[in-house]
Amino acid sequence: MKTKRTFGFLSTLLVAGAAAITLTGCKPALVDYAKGETPSQGLAFTLVTKGTEAYDSFKDYITPVDEFYIVSGRGTCTDKTIVVPETYEGKPVKGFGERAFFGDADVEGFILPNGVETLTNLAFGRTQIKVMKANGVRAYSGGSTGDLLMDDIVCSQVTEYLGQWAFFFQTQAKTIWLPKTLKKFGPQPFMDSSIATIRYEGSEADWKKIEYETGECDFPHINLEYNVKYPGIK
Repeated sequence: MKTKRTFGFLSTLLVAGAAAITLTGCKPALVDYAKGETPSQGLAFTLVTKGTEAYDSFKDYITPVDEFYIVSGRGTCTDKTIVVPETYEGKPVKGFGERAFFGDADVEGFILPNGVETLTNLAFGRTQIKVMKANGVRAYSGGSTGDLLMDDIVCSQVTEYLGQWAFFFQTQAKTIWLPKTLKKFGPQPFMDSSIATIRYEGSEADWKKIEYETGECDFPHINLEYNVKYPGIK
């Protein structure tokens, strides 16, 4: 009898716990596409310290830490698909430096851990990328993405900012998925792009809350679809 009572009590707790999760709207953890992948070796890194000009350029879109590393280039790495590590020399890796892979004809893809939160100006400019798996990026700065050779682009689920020309000159992509965490657009984020449709996670009312650095939307030719759930990245 004692065993039965204990089982019944535990069952009640489990049911109550599940109900509490449902009631509070608790969301599952974000998918981290770098989990289980072997980090690339030989990449070049730059240390960024709080209180410096370099730190200030990142601080709006990173989780605050006193010091972190950014990927500053290929270094001696020969991988075609770059898998960025979560940490380097014991400190978190938070982003990419300007022109880190600019014009790199050998790169084919990037897999980023969720700790990588910012892609700075022209980080992948003039590159052609077949694979981009990133789900922690909060800011895609100016011209940072290169030419993504995929029909459907899926941004990070925590994206807050698309800078000027962030997705400039996409030659293949027809759609781009954006999360409802998006807060601001820079000027002409889709300039000279093949993107014809934005698939947006939020509602029309959510979309109208997004800010524009130019004061108004400057990509009226792109169609909008609302309430599109995160499709995942293949």
